Amino acid sequence: MTSASLLLRLFATVTLLTTFGCSGDATEVVRDDAGDLGFEDLGPGAQPVDAASLPPCTLAGDVEATLLRPRCATSGCHTALDLAGGLDLQSPSIRSRLSGTRALTCAGQTLLVPGRPDESYLVAKLLPRPGCGAVMPLNAAAFTADEVACVRRWVAEHRPGVDADAGASTSDLGPRDAGAAEASTPCAESDRDGDGFGTDRSCATRDCDDTNLSIYPGATEACNGLDDDCNGRVDDGFVTAACGVGACRREAPLCVNGRFQACTPATPSVEVCDGVDNDCDGEVDEGVAPMRCGMGRCERTVMCAGGRFAACVPGAASAEVCDGVDNDCDGQVDENFRAAVEQTSYTQLAMRHDGCNQTSRSGPACNAAINRFCNGRGCATTGFGPVENSGDVSVVTCVRGATQNTSYTELARAHDGCNGSSQRMGPECNAAIHRYCAGRGFVSGFGPLENSGDFAAVSCLSAGAATLVNTRYSELSGSHAGCTQGVRWGPDCNAAIHRFCAGRGFASGFGPVENNGDFAAVVCVSR
Repeated sequence: MTSASLLLRLFATVTLLTTFGCSGDATEVVRDDAGDLGFEDLGPGAQPVDAASLPPCTLAGDVEATLLRPRCATSGCHTALDLAGGLDLQSPSIRSRLSGTRALTCAGQTLLVPGRPDESYLVAKLLPRPGCGAVMPLNAAAFTADEVACVRRWVAEHRPGVDADAGASTSDLGPRDAGAAEASTPCAESDRDGDGFGTDRSCATRDCDDTNLSIYPGATEACNGLDDDCNGRVDDGFVTAACGVGACRREAPLCVNGRFQACTPATPSVEVCDGVDNDCDGEVDEGVAPMRCGMGRCERTVMCAGGRFAACVPGAASAEVCDGVDNDCDGQVDENFRAAVEQTSYTQLAMRHDGCNQTSRSGPACNAAINRFCNGRGCATTGFGPVENSGDVSVVTCVRGATQNTSYTELARAHDGCNGSSQRMGPECNAAIHRYCAGRGFVSGFGPLENSGDFAAVSCLSAGAATLVNTRYSELSGSHAGCTQGVRWGPDCNAAIHRFCAGRGFASGFGPVENNGDFAAVVCVSR
């Protein structure tokens, strides 16, 4: 072979990727298009190692079956179905397939040089200091000195076109196949590349590329864009690679256009109830939020089962009652409660504030007693009254209002007559509280609910709960004769205003919140 033909073999390469030793040692390898680098190609003076000069191999069984396959072709590493980087150390004919394969990333090292174990990178990788990359194997016990000696002898004994790999089937043996060329025949003489198959018409099986030592009938097919086994098909027999799980699972041909192709899973998505593993974690429909329907006490939930939600049917609504629950399922709790007229007694009120009794009948002490009586009663927060009274009977109106803590100093800014000194409760304070609440966006208000020193607590009512109504004392006296311009304010006017508002469809009322001459403005509260 000329130097030019040798250079042609060295530079005509097709690149494949492998991970020599799996994780941690990525190595790029190529197969010479010109074929295996035999010992005859090593240049002047380069001679193969005489296998007879090497120590005998004491290993029981052949190198491929006893050493390489169990130690290097483990799960996820150099198996026929899981080609780490494209290197198969599991299938038959390992020696033939590695022969002439170069690891370009390691300074052009050749994995297996026939007859030359000391120049074979496969042997170097088994030594404590391989010179490039990590020691092989990574995930198994290191080779002993005796085992390395067996591998060296195995390489030294290899002669492409002369010997067959141990453990190979007859279809893998190449030069010894039924159609192999025999020496001193026209078929043998036509075998230019020395692979045991010629091109003469006398050959039982002809070589389809007699310029490439690696290509002959029955050769192992490589992913290189060539018809290595001369069956008329290029890169055939490679499996389809699968990757990912669930919706991310993808399949891709392992070999495309003479190169190994990576399988890339799809991108995960948010898990939904559809019987599919959308987020690609190996679980189906996990963590999917339940379907909800209805509101309040009508709310129901349905869980995802079998990739679907069953029909979600809300519960039945009922009339709204004051219980802190949305009974009518409209998204509002205890709505429509405005006021309730409650009959009690001065005996009961005196238990809330001893200053409220049949003698006092009304005033700041009774305001405090009524506030405490109504607070927490049903949906009420406070109350006013008495709106009717006789003997020990006291009728009060409980309402849901917004309690505001203020001071007489602040109330006096709304009406200077309500200053805590000249008046703590009365017509001027009614006007001051009304104006104070109106200035804060409410319709009106009443009080004081509680008072001490400059402190005064009042209750403000919003639109829908209270309605401001202008009337006259002459009209109010028709509801209770004791409520006149001369009296203006007190138990008799409380009763008159209550009856006046009730006669107009309201629950009750309070006031006057403003008054002048015969004019009186009152506030009616809704039921």
